[in-house]
Amino acid sequence: MIGKTESHPAPVNYPHIWDASWFYWVQYNASIRLPMVRNIGEALGVGAAINGNAESTVDVKNLHLMEDQLSGTAPFSGLQAPAWPEEILGEIEGFKQADGKWEKGRLLYEERCINCHYRIEDYQRTENLDRSENREFWSKPNQFGRKFMKLPFINFTDIGTDPAAVIDFYKRIVYAGSVHDEKSTMPAAEALTVVTTKVREFEYTKLNLSAADQAAYDGYRELNTEEAAIARLAYKARPLNGVWATPPFLHNGSVANLYELLLPANQRMKSFYVGSTVFEPKNVGFETKWKAGSFRMDTTVPGNLNTGHEFRSLTPEEVDALTPFQKKMLDENQGWAVGGVVGPLLEDNERWELIEYIKSLGSPQPGQERAPSGELQAIKKLSQVQAMIHRNSIGPDGKPHPEKRGQHPKSHGTVEAVFQVADSLEDRLRVGIFQPGKEYKALIRFSNGDSENDDDRKPDAHGMAIRVFLPKNDAKEFLTDEAATGKYQDFVLADNETFFAENVDHLLTFITTVMQSPKDRQEEVKEKMATTSHKGLQGFKKKLTTSPFDTAYFSQTPYKFGVLGAKYQVASNSQNQVPSVVPLVATQPTSKDFFREAMVKRLAAGNAPVSFHFGVQLQTDVKSMPIEDPTKKWSSAFTKLATITIEPKIFDTPEQNKLGEALSFNPWNALHEHRPLGGINRARQKIYQESQTLRKSVGALR
Repeated sequence: MIGKTESHPAPVNYPHIWDASWFYWVQYNASIRLPMVRNIGEALGVGAAINGNAESTVDVKNLHLMEDQLSGTAPFSGLQAPAWPEEILGEIEGFKQADGKWEKGRLLYEERCINCHYRIEDYQRTENLDRSENREFWSKPNQFGRKFMKLPFINFTDIGTDPAAVIDFYKRIVYAGSVHDEKSTMPAAEALTVVTTKVREFEYTKLNLSAADQAAYDGYRELNTEEAAIARLAYKARPLNGVWATPPFLHNGSVANLYELLLPANQRMKSFYVGSTVFEPKNVGFETKWKAGSFRMDTTVPGNLNTGHEFRSLTPEEVDALTPFQKKMLDENQGWAVGGVVGPLLEDNERWELIEYIKSLGSPQPGQERAPSGELQAIKKLSQVQAMIHRNSIGPDGKPHPEKRGQHPKSHGTVEAVFQVADSLEDRLRVGIFQPGKEYKALIRFSNGDSENDDDRKPDAHGMAIRVFLPKNDAKEFLTDEAATGKYQDFVLADNETFFAENVDHLLTFITTVMQSPKDRQEEVKEKMATTSHKGLQGFKKKLTTSPFDTAYFSQTPYKFGVLGAKYQVASNSQNQVPSVVPLVATQPTSKDFFREAMVKRLAAGNAPVSFHFGVQLQTDVKSMPIEDPTKKWSSAFTKLATITIEPKIFDTPEQNKLGEALSFNPWNALHEHRPLGGINRARQKIYQESQTLRKSVGALR
């Protein structure tokens, strides 16, 4: 802090800065909200000069550039937490298979730790929601449309860790000199607000920043010049991704390793040496022996205390000392810290199980996303291109038809079905709508992919979109208001197992390259791209098939399946092409509407039902089965979850066809447990919504 102040023994550890740009409040005591205020304050704290006019040596422009690099353009796109390097420090036991010690640790974390230390995947899962499980993960959108990660604050008496840092900042009175006109001494938080906001104003004026530039420099946060910094008597609890790389632990670095942090305080080392670069992967900390240049950490000295954050039982004396509110929290087992205790005593095997799980936080986990830098801009450009294509899509009559779908516009028919979950499922498969024996009504739309191909006799990509209607009790928390209102879960599939673009940027390049090519050369351009930079395009080959009922369909992109990642497959029953009464149309197609005609004949009265097997393919290895590259074929086996049955019935009626065209399928019409994953799905969220809005505007949707 600037100026004169009384000396206080309140050391703090260097904090890890990944994700911090997106926290609603930062610093250990959650005292600062605006990134620029924080950065100016830190620059002044390490020697930047300032005079009475708030002119300073703070380089605001470079502070903005650094913050911008750290934050990225969206949450989770900037500086990433370090992944546990298994090739150097050893494998995380059970991590790749999501069972054994790692899985037990995950369950313990959700039982003992999750009330304070939310996980990054919890924020990712709820990024587009206002609520989830009664926890507030995100702030409400501000005037710039930005939301920020809310972190729990734990009162310093409840967490029980050394109180010096919060008390010092809360009580500190500083001399602000001539920077403030009305008074020269004031509380530290007030002085920090006054000085940093004056420097900010001076520098922004000097740089002649527009309002838009100022908003960018401020991290798109509103500035409250009266409360840029506040003093809390609390510490914040942040996500623990990458925490394995940050020993010693607690805000003052008073606990040498992760194992000791899970012990009662009276069993932790009273002193140890810091300064070694030798890492001990078992206990997760640095070597604590003396060596030349090391420093002895004495945890009996106030400011260095290693108390609090304990897993143990409160003594009768400690219970008597609790406030009525604390006793109520304890009696109701609310899961919050009370009197320095954060949970019951851990067995030693439980400590090691928790350590295995905490090691993995920051490493790619089953079902975990990692958005690349610049993806938001690519999605924005892609949505603009797709909207232009959609508005100007040419139908068989040679005229634009914006009322048609932007994807898979030609319908072969929309049929009613029964979605029957298997009677027996492993526990790990009992996720979301997949509960043993559950039966749902469904609608299924079969389609062609090419917007300008109206002829079923030509090779094409073929689609199967499934809408599963859920009873009220099964419709918990949806990702879209539309699905929540309609109580349904959509699955969107195609007859290629993999997608043809690795990420949004590659998809944008592919589409714009094809668009800019002469129409008579577009197929040639696609083939060339398929064999060069876009090798994944071979996974999106156009195919010939005999019937929509006689093929397999795949989700192509991954989805959440509880805590895991998964892909879906719909496999055709071998009997689908064998009618009991009415013969099928000839094998060689003779009509451009061959598929609809085949469906009509197959579902004629007297025929056997058509059935499909609905299966899941779990992500059993995070490296060979990536979330962010849907061109990679996964190696795990598909496991059957449900049977889809389509009874013979007349479906080719004006009313049913109109219904099929009015439906808007979207993979984001989903329960949390089945939410879409990966960049292509993140792009779909915006593109599908804009397509739906366009179709509504021209009266195509009901």
